[in-house]
Amino acid sequence: MQAETKHRAPWTVVRASDLRRFSFAGVLSSRNILFVLAVALSVFVARNSLATLFGYAWNRDEYTHILVIIPVSLCLIFFERQNLTARPECSFVPGLVTLLIAATAALVAILAPAANPDARLALSICALVVCWFSFVLLFYGFEVFKTFRFALLFLFLLVPLPLTSVAAIVATLQTGSASATSVLFHLAGVPVFHVGQNLAIPGLDIEVARECSGIRSSIGLLVSCLILAHIFLRSTWAKLIFIALVVPFSVAKNAVRIFTLSMLGVHVDPAFLSGRLHHDGGFVFFILIFAVLWGVLRLLAHIENRLSPPLQSSLP
Repeated sequence: MQAETKHRAPWTVVRASDLRRFSFAGVLSSRNILFVLAVALSVFVARNSLATLFGYAWNRDEYTHILVIIPVSLCLIFFERQNLTARPECSFVPGLVTLLIAATAALVAILAPAANPDARLALSICALVVCWFSFVLLFYGFEVFKTFRFALLFLFLLVPLPLTSVAAIVATLQTGSASATSVLFHLAGVPVFHVGQNLAIPGLDIEVARECSGIRSSIGLLVSCLILAHIFLRSTWAKLIFIALVVPFSVAKNAVRIFTLSMLGVHVDPAFLSGRLHHDGGFVFFILIFAVLWGVLRLLAHIENRLSPPLQSSLP
C-alpha cells in the first residue's frame, strides 16, 4: 500500500465526520462562551470608534468595503474549519504580548491630538483587531491562529486609510485613467489633447473627476482578488502576481469605461454622457474586468499545477 499526503483546498465539501472531528467541543463550551464575551466586551469598549467607522462605510465610497469585511472573515473561518487539526489550548505568552500591544495602540489613539481624527480612528480600529487576535491566542492557541491566519489578518481591512492617503490614491487613479484613456483614443485613431486629468477630443471635453476614479470598484476588486488568491492559488509568487494586477486592471477598467461613454456620446447619442450607463454602469465594466481577472487566475493556477502538482492520495 502506498499513500501520499492529500492536498486540501481552502474550501472543500464539509462532511459530518469532519464537523465532529474538528469541532471546538461544542458551540456552547465554556471556552467559546468566554471568547464571545471577551469579543463583546471589546466591541462595547470600542463602540464609539466602531460607530464612526461604519458611518464612514455607509456614507463614503472609499470605505464601502468595510461593511463586508467581518462577514467575509467569518465565512472564511466557517469554511476552513475542516483544516483545523490542533486542539484548542491557551497560548498565554503570545496572547498576553498581543493584548499589551493592542492596549498600547488604544492608549496612543486616546492620547493622540484631536486635530487628527482620521489617524485616531485608524489606530483605534487597528488596536481592536489586534485585541481580537489576542483573544484567539489566549482561548484557542497559536496553532488555531495559524490555521485561520488569512481570515484573521483579513480583518485589518477594517482599518480605514486616512483621508490624505485616500486622496493620494484617488489622484493616482485619476491620472492613470486619463493617460490610459488617451492611449485608447490614439489606438482608435481619435485626435486627443491630454493635459493632466483633462482630455479633449473633437466634440467633447473630458475631465476625469474624483467620482470617475473608480476608487470604490478598485478597492472591491482588491478585496475580491485577495480572497480568490487565497482560495485558488497555493504559491506565494502566484498570489503576489495576481494581487499586483489589481491596480493596472482598475486603471484599464476606468479607461475602457471613459472611452466607451465618450465614443457613444459623440457618435451615437449625447445622452450617454449623463444617462444610466454613466451613473450606474460601473458594475457592468467591473464584471467585464473581473471576467478577465478570472481567466488570469485560472492560468496562474494551471501554471502552478504544471510546476508543482498537488499531492493526491494514491491507493493500490
